[in-house]
Amino acid sequence: MRSKEFSIVRRRVCWALRMIACVAALGVAPAHAGFPGKPGQIVFSSTFSGDREIFVAAADGSGRVDLTRDPHADVTPSWSADGKRITFASDRSGSMEIYLMNADGSAVTQLTHDSAFADHPRMTGDGRYVVYESKKGGNWEIRRIGVDGSGEVDLTRNHASDRYPATSPNGRLIAFSSNRGTSGTHIWVMNIKGSALKQVTVRKGNQFEPAWAPAGGRLAYVSGTLSTGTNIWTVLANGKGNRRLTTPQSDEQLNPSWSPDGRSIVYENCTVSNTGGCTLSVMPLGGNPLDISPLRTPFLDTFDGGDGRLWQTFQNGTGASNTEASGQLTTTLAADSVQGGQYDEIEAHWGTTCRLAGDFDVQADYKLLAWPAANGVQATLQSFDTANSGFFAIRESQAWGEQYSAWIPQAFTSQPASDLAGTLRLQREGSTAVASYLSGGSWVPIASGPTSTSPASITLGANSGMNRFVHQEVKIAWDNFRINSGTFSCPASWWEDDSPDWQAAPA
Repeated sequence: MRSKEFSIVRRRVCWALRMIACVAALGVAPAHAGFPGKPGQIVFSSTFSGDREIFVAAADGSGRVDLTRDPHADVTPSWSADGKRITFASDRSGSMEIYLMNADGSAVTQLTHDSAFADHPRMTGDGRYVVYESKKGGNWEIRRIGVDGSGEVDLTRNHASDRYPATSPNGRLIAFSSNRGTSGTHIWVMNIKGSALKQVTVRKGNQFEPAWAPAGGRLAYVSGTLSTGTNIWTVLANGKGNRRLTTPQSDEQLNPSWSPDGRSIVYENCTVSNTGGCTLSVMPLGGNPLDISPLRTPFLDTFDGGDGRLWQTFQNGTGASNTEASGQLTTTLAADSVQGGQYDEIEAHWGTTCRLAGDFDVQADYKLLAWPAANGVQATLQSFDTANSGFFAIRESQAWGEQYSAWIPQAFTSQPASDLAGTLRLQREGSTAVASYLSGGSWVPIASGPTSTSPASITLGANSGMNRFVHQEVKIAWDNFRINSGTFSCPASWWEDDSPDWQAAPA
């Protein structure tokens, strides 16, 4: 099942059923074990790229990167104890199976091959095994498999619904949720071999999605009913010391994961009706939560696919296009391009759907792939704001020479250029605009001047007008579009984030 269908079906069923039926049937995404160390990145599943992918981001939500870039549903990721590997579930083989990859998304390996629905994997602290839930055999069981895909073992062997495994930091214990033996769903603990079972929570209702604290003596878990709201609680591994961590609310607080220093948790917020989707929050223990799902700087697009909905297209005339492929955005003006449109020009630009409010610093690398002399084309990094103003940094070729240029309201400035590759930069500081290019490791200002302070969109591409195009093909490759600083203002969140797990920073 493709990722969009997977998400829609899963959530519609869950919101429609009572909690006990949902836990026994489909359930919600899992919590995770915390491994001790310094807080590193957060890994999570997101629909930011259109389908469901595995992303990483800093603990404040900045620097999000799509690791999987696969057209299938990639879900429920979890870190290894050393922060160097990630295990996750995916339907890329035709059924939900368990996979393992490096922290940068490379070396993806499929561990399970049984075509049963497998999900919610966790690596053991020693890195030898992955523990996960599976419907192999007809009901949900907790299973264990070696990181080389060998030695699969059914640990629970019970007719109950046993789900959401979480491995302890020392690798000796597994916490999970089960509806065995009592009404509702509760947290249980067993050893890594599947024996010495002990029920941890005994409160009425439903407790599920356990997550070990880094010190290993306490568990966070979810308590409540999906249709009326859930909250994050903690309990000692011996069943004592129950207390609520999050403020009661009518929405769903799900999927807790501890920071590696044990001082904060990250968890998922979903509206009961699912009209608002799901976001991630980081909350210091005893403090207020921070929503980390909105876009934050620094932000990088390497044009490897995945950020398409961040962009909208602008074209005038015929024959000009922008194409994202092979890790770059290529702007092409075909030899037979013809001027047209509102401004009677040949144009192809990508522009950000989100605007930048206040000060910002934006850069993009360029390479002139096909660049005939005096071609009449401007390769541009542009800012357009809501006050119908803007400023540009330009690399162009005209009858009078090759040059870097800048347009800042009411002023056009240029200087000679010979670079066939480089970096353009736009900065807004208060009401001052600066356009620059990189030369010899240093920034060279082209021009600066007054500008509007209104929220601005940023565009990349090329254009030619005033009948200057020489009708020879021009190609410019753009890469590493980066917003180093600034505040995003997006029309709406088109994505949802879920299933967070906090990395212990690699030594």
